[in-house]
Amino acid sequence: MSYMPIISIIVPVYKVEKYLNRCINSILKQTFTDFELILVDDGSPDNCPQMCDEWRERDERIRVIHKNNGGLSSARNCGIEASKGMFIGFVDSDDWIAPDMYEHLYRLITDTGSDFSGIEMMIASEEDSKPKEKEIAIRILDSPNMYELFFRKKDFNIHYFAWDKLYTRELLEKVRFWEGMLFEDIYFNFQIISKAKKAVYSNQIKYFWFFNSGSITRKGVVKRDLEAIAIWDQIVNDTKRICPQYEYYARMNFERSYMGILGKSIKFGVSDQYVEWNRDRTYLLSETRKFYIDLIKWKMPLSRKILLTSICISPELTQKLYDWGKCIKK
Repeated sequence: MSYMPIISIIVPVYKVEKYLNRCINSILKQTFTDFELILVDDGSPDNCPQMCDEWRERDERIRVIHKNNGGLSSARNCGIEASKGMFIGFVDSDDWIAPDMYEHLYRLITDTGSDFSGIEMMIASEEDSKPKEKEIAIRILDSPNMYELFFRKKDFNIHYFAWDKLYTRELLEKVRFWEGMLFEDIYFNFQIISKAKKAVYSNQIKYFWFFNSGSITRKGVVKRDLEAIAIWDQIVNDTKRICPQYEYYARMNFERSYMGILGKSIKFGVSDQYVEWNRDRTYLLSETRKFYIDLIKWKMPLSRKILLTSICISPELTQKLYDWGKCIKK
């Protein structure tokens, strides 16, 4: 590649041959054309490596990196190291994006002089899914507002994904994804807001998160789900050091992570391979009950408070009520 692109778009690729073409097509159709697309083949055992090479032959903006399997964080970090753009964005290989997503993110970040920009996403199962059009609303955030948004002080929505944002290269200079851990976006974006001075968010839906029943987030609970607790514990420790005024909010998210794993087990079940589940569930339930008073006072949806209370009374009864509710809906 002879030119230095304005934007580098990094796509980790692993066992997604059914969805990869859709993802790449949506990126190549961007109205903002001055970008490089870095496909990081993370040792995929299917046809993805060949598909990546074939796409590289079709468009000079595409670069392909083949590496041994190291996980999503490793692939993203590899892409960051190889990137040349002034701005960096991420797309997951089973998702797709609106044709003007990167033009919108780029205009937001350059017009406001922000360190990163963000848009909204939509969970979708079909490529022709259309979000409802809404009048554009822009929020410019300083550091306190970024922390409040991240810790969900006033907003129930999750804002710590990496793929719905565009970052300046300077912001990522010493920030990388935590390799070997799930929920890597959470700690990554905590590091981001710890460095950023200004951010801008748009309410426009430009990213389509594919609803895949086989996704790791929609499978039964596995042992590695407990890594969410370790992630939030690290954030609590960092918050004490970097911005102690937000320690309470960090701790509430840490305490909520225990409830989140129990809630996931009720909704999606538990993997047959998770042989230590009964022991770990006892621990999770004990901690959740210990944190109950804190959490019930925390600002979260009423439905979550009802779930919290029900779990603390009896996870078994909660499971029966959830299963009964599913039967009623059918």
